Amino acid sequence: MHHRPLRRAAALSLGALLAFAGTASADLLFPDGDAMTPVIDGTRHLGDVSPGGTVSRDVRFLIVCAGLQHVDANQSVVLTGNGGTVPPGGEIVSASTVTLAPLTTAWAPDGQGCPDPVPSHEGGVLSHVVLRAPTTAGMHSFTVAWSRSFQPEGNRDGNAFNLLPTSVTFTMRVLANAAPTLTVPTSLTKEGNTTGGWSADWSDVSATDPEDDPDPSPTCAPPAGEVVPLDTTQVTCSVTDSAGAKVSKSFNVTVEDTTPPTLLVPADISVTTSDPGGRVVTFDDPSASDVVDDSPDVSCSHASGDTFAVGTTSVT
Repeated sequence: MHHRPLRRAAALSLGALLAFAGTASADLLFPDGDAMTPVIDGTRHLGDVSPGGTVSRDVRFLIVCAGLQHVDANQSVVLTGNGGTVPPGGEIVSASTVTLAPLTTAWAPDGQGCPDPVPSHEGGVLSHVVLRAPTTAGMHSFTVAWSRSFQPEGNRDGNAFNLLPTSVTFTMRVLANAAPTLTVPTSLTKEGNTTGGWSADWSDVSATDPEDDPDPSPTCAPPAGEVVPLDTTQVTCSVTDSAGAKVSKSFNVTVEDTTPPTLLVPADISVTTSDPGGRVVTFDDPSASDVVDDSPDVSCSHASGDTFAVGTTSVT
């Protein structure tokens, strides 16, 4: 997969935030979509993503004193993932809840303006966000939001922050889905191994996909474990990746029965008679077993109960 650098859609410096703070009626809470840089990114591009793939980022938060309504001193702010907006087929898998450390810098009480210089406070924790990309190729946008609460509850908490939502916009480019690669044999010849033929085993069939991990599993008709009869049968296998791309291929499997049956015959028989014409001889009927044929046909050149002439007679 090839990545190319893209410009951030929005990047506000701390100086710009503090300038904005002077125009707000209450404290400001800024989420930063790129915790690896000091710049506050309200919008963050996540780069190229495979169809249906997952991508994660950590979000930090900055509280800036503003206006006349404020977070109370030594009060923690709890931020809870609260959904957002997603493109069709996309999903906000998770956005972890975080508790920002209590305010420790000089802060203004309710009803008073902020000191100069305007204080700001970073909570020191990160919310881990996991997004699942749509399966449709192109640019897509997610907005991840957090609700706000306070520990302990204080005076007029509902007015402590400006009404601006606490949210970050993530953009991504979903690449065009590559179809899976299905590998099947040109043809197979198998020896019968069960009654009626060969128990299908498609270990020679495999699939790979550049976007899926693990790779998708192919299926075949007839399915694995089904008995393929003697003779030649066409097998059709197919595989579908997580984005819905499907590939099918066919090949022939020929099932043979070249293993002879096992034949059990009585031991040699010796009898006497005073009749020069011979005598009747009886013996147990021979039996046979076979891997493929559960009822082999057994026949003899002489049957039990026949009259055998004096001398040696070979029974086949």
